Amino acid sequence: MNKATASALLVLAVVLSGCTSNTPSAAPSTTGAQQTSAEAATQQPTTETPTSEPASASPSQEPIATQTTTSTAEAVPATPTQTISPPPTATETPSPDLTQEPVPGKVDQPAQQYEARQGERLRSNLSSETISTATMYDFLRTVLEDVHSYWAGVWTGAAYAPPTVKYLFPLPGESYPSECGASDDKTAGYCTLDDTITFSQAMATEIWNGRIKANRDPETGVSSGDFSVAFAVAHEYAHNLQRELGLIPLDPRDPREPEIYPVYKTELHADCWAGVWANSAYYKGYLQGTDVEEAQQAGRLVGDYSFDKPQRHHGTPQQRVDAFMTGYNTGTPTSCDPWLLNDYQ
Repeated sequence: MNKATASALLVLAVVLSGCTSNTPSAAPSTTGAQQTSAEAATQQPTTETPTSEPASASPSQEPIATQTTTSTAEAVPATPTQTISPPPTATETPSPDLTQEPVPGKVDQPAQQYEARQGERLRSNLSSETISTATMYDFLRTVLEDVHSYWAGVWTGAAYAPPTVKYLFPLPGESYPSECGASDDKTAGYCTLDDTITFSQAMATEIWNGRIKANRDPETGVSSGDFSVAFAVAHEYAHNLQRELGLIPLDPRDPREPEIYPVYKTELHADCWAGVWANSAYYKGYLQGTDVEEAQQAGRLVGDYSFDKPQRHHGTPQQRVDAFMTGYNTGTPTSCDPWLLNDYQ
């Protein structure tokens, strides 16, 4: 890690450590151009023999009470002679923070919602048996807006300008051009080059139904569902935050902007920050009885053992579950620092 990065991470750890964790005292009831993406899970499953331990038993929906976590970043000393520019303050006029735009020259309108088939309709928060008339477009937008709202509060609370990002939710069969390549029905990722989250509605449906898998581990018997998709959306948004903090490069093809952390570490860190958001969703009363298990199942399915393919390896199934649960059980962004800074494989 270079000194500038260590210093910047130290500043972030200090300001974010002031954010209040939602841990209760008593428990209540996006290769090539950088596109970190669930697309990696659509590659042919690897043939390596799984080496991770079986996933632990599903926890309760309630985040567990933990002691205050000390960020490992606090142990990284800043270089005394180095000047660190202060982050932009929340009083500055930010650019539009969450923008859905048509792509010039390709389409005249943004991706439009479509009338979902019965199997794609969404449950309401009232009952797991209740079927709403919302479409996958509605669901993706609602989740992304809540994820953005949470992290905007964290950023402004730490005296940063609110995060910014654009998004597109293409219809099945619809394609958009991108600096990271044209989208298709398998696209679910964040492109650093154009600061856009593109999440195909068809891909979201596949994740919802548990049909995206990157390993050959035995079936767990746990079902995927709506929160599997929510986990994926929050994960991609976390990559946007990483880019704003300089934790991932704008363009890995540019030798002047080298990779700071291995891909699997930034992927697991994004899983952990997805868990931090899920903690906030729990305290808003958004989670249903099996939502945490659905997020864990998503992590198990997209975990991989491609240790010999550094750009494709996003963490083992167990690591992805553990990273999400770190964030979910603490609700503290700095609790995720070890997934970037610690030595592990």
